Amino acid sequence: MTHGLLVGLAALGGMIAILAMARLARVRPVFRPLVGPFAGSTGAVLGLLLFGGGRFPDSGWLSLVFLVPFLMLLVRGTVLAFQALFRRRQGAAPPSLLGSVISVLAYGVGLGAIAHHWFGLELTPFLATSAVVGAVVGLAMQDVLGNLFAGIALHTEAPFRVGDWVRVGDRDGRIDQVSWRALRLQTWDGDTLTVPNNDVARHAILNYSMPRAHHFPQFTAEFLPTLAASNPLGIKGAGEAGATGAPPAIMHAILDALRPTGVERIDMPATSLRVWESLKGRQKKSGPSSDES
Repeated sequence: MTHGLLVGLAALGGMIAILAMARLARVRPVFRPLVGPFAGSTGAVLGLLLFGGGRFPDSGWLSLVFLVPFLMLLVRGTVLAFQALFRRRQGAAPPSLLGSVISVLAYGVGLGAIAHHWFGLELTPFLATSAVVGAVVGLAMQDVLGNLFAGIALHTEAPFRVGDWVRVGDRDGRIDQVSWRALRLQTWDGDTLTVPNNDVARHAILNYSMPRAHHFPQFTAEFLPTLAASNPLGIKGAGEAGATGAPPAIMHAILDALRPTGVERIDMPATSLRVWESLKGRQKKSGPSSDES
């Protein structure tokens, strides 16, 4: 009776813990990778209490049902802790490449520990054989491994980011993607250029998108007031600034239209009466026309 009560309370607590983790992941999306492993680990503990009597299974293969969720939770928690530490020290999110490398190393160590302790596998011969195989594979994959480690170095130093305009050697372009193997650039002509990370690490990198203080031009601000000649105080009306060009253009257009009649000057405002008076005044100066005579 007491054991059943404890199992029921454990199941209730496990369900509450899973719901709390799901709620936390919804509020803080950074914790979403932990939801699945946490639920699996909680389910493994509940299964151990319900069907195993609280004892860990003796079978190595059955133990994987309980060990794998805990390993996934541990690895993803380690990656999240590394990302938080990197963000606090560098002030920016770490590259995804570093997180992938840490995950691979952690999974390798965890699976090796499980194979040694729960399956009784001796890892020393395996490590010796893997060293020889690693040397052969390393010689055969020099370029791939060189690009990989060069990519890790570039991600660690972070001399550029996605979206920056850079010059790598004699090649210019905007960074579209930084992967395990290569750097993908979009050139000024809109073409896609893929540069291996090994080549990027061997050449000088000029980042146009990361100006420094000494790049800022020096300038001196001065005021050169000019007094208006139209009044003794030299005051200018700010309201006339927007209409400075329009009135002369309109007056010259009217004058161009009246010039064939002999009108050489017309002053503002160009009202209908003033235009009519200009025409009549010109006619009076020129005398009667030939038809009237």
